[in-house]
Amino acid sequence: MKKLCLLISLVVTNYCFSQDMHFSQFQNYSQQYNPALTGQFEQLLKVQAGRREQWNSVVNGYETNALDAQYKLLSNFNNNFLGFGLLALQDKAGKSGIKSLHIKVSSAFHILLNEKNLLSSGVQFGYEQRTFDLTGLAWDSQWTGINYDPTLDDRERFVTTNRNYIDVGAGINWKSRRRKWRTSIGYGIFHARQQITIVARGDDRNQLRHAVNGYFVKKYRFVEIQYDYLYQRQAGAQEIIFGFDVNYKIGSDSKFTNRTTSSTLHGGCKVRWSDCLHPFVGFDYKKFIGFTFGYDFRFPKIQYLEQRPGAMEVGIYYSGMPERKRMKIIK
Repeated sequence: MKKLCLLISLVVTNYCFSQDMHFSQFQNYSQQYNPALTGQFEQLLKVQAGRREQWNSVVNGYETNALDAQYKLLSNFNNNFLGFGLLALQDKAGKSGIKSLHIKVSSAFHILLNEKNLLSSGVQFGYEQRTFDLTGLAWDSQWTGINYDPTLDDRERFVTTNRNYIDVGAGINWKSRRRKWRTSIGYGIFHARQQITIVARGDDRNQLRHAVNGYFVKKYRFVEIQYDYLYQRQAGAQEIIFGFDVNYKIGSDSKFTNRTTSSTLHGGCKVRWSDCLHPFVGFDYKKFIGFTFGYDFRFPKIQYLEQRPGAMEVGIYYSGMPERKRMKIIK
């Protein structure tokens, strides 16, 4: 069992270098998947914080924290507007304690083509730092053939265990709204500079990440059902997530002011293709504050583990409404 845990730790360590952080509830962190979505919400200000923990039942797993803050700047001359955002991601993984820190700023320009269509484009600039600690790791050269001796030379030579670099990304998005439904589709590209990551030996670069995401929402009297999807590809690896979210409206909304504002109880399920099911629930109180909770139930791909490693994901958000008038733009 110890050998299996060590093997999994090394796999987690190597995989972490080449792949970005990800969330099952990806719709909560829009800047991570498309900078053009920055500012596309009903309120003027929105702050989303979340945490994801996975693989803790098997070995030192992933711990990911996120903060997604966005602000909308309205135009005094037309219905176009600007969106500004700050995205902070912090990740720790594996027995080697690999740590990643991403600080990114996004800006998006939104053009209202007509009453039913919105076209957006955005750019993103970020600072990324990656570090790891070799203390406590075991290597083949420290195995004597009889037992493990940590005093032996590991014969591993790393030029550096710390890497800092600047990252660049961009995106485009289209939204359309009708009386009973609305839809959206967008494309984002990240790591345009393809900087060398933490592994000093070889050409281990942060490869381009392509992301396509969108949704379709069908509106009923008290219920909205949202079907959303995300496709990502990076360095030969791909991720496909799709699912639904049922939103039940509690109360009613004033038409022109926020004197009366409804709350929403919602829940649904995401599917990560060939990996897991992610059921989740949440509650939004009067479009002001809300929370979500979900859990990844892994498909039985690792047959020799007594427990299937899952992942817990929680989030909380705050949003600010205009004081005098409810927004009239596409949500």
